[in-house]
Amino acid sequence: MPELVELRPSLEQMNVRLVAVSVDLALPQQVDTPEELAAFVERRGIALPVLALRNDFDALADAHGWPGGLPFTVLFGPAGELGRIEGAGARADFEALVAGARGKRAK
Repeated sequence: MPELVELRPSLEQMNVRLVAVSVDLALPQQVDTPEELAAFVERRGIALPVLALRNDFDALADAHGWPGGLPFTVLFGPAGELGRIEGAGARADFEALVAGARGKRAK
């Protein structure tokens, strides 16, 4: 997550918007309420908009073919998913994901 926060300004210059998706309210382990989630985000310094998923994560993951484990990163464009990284990922992984998606879009 810190790598994504660091990349945010340069990605936004390329018209790429980052949104963190929290499954903590759907799979409560560390937080149980939106207020606890907001406090967690602030403590961790997550300087991204955070979308809190409250519904059944497993059903959503099955519908989109997402991995069962967290974390993972999915890059979406207007037509749908452009790529993904399973696992934590490093800065170079995120940069390659965006570069690959931009190349697909240019074709």
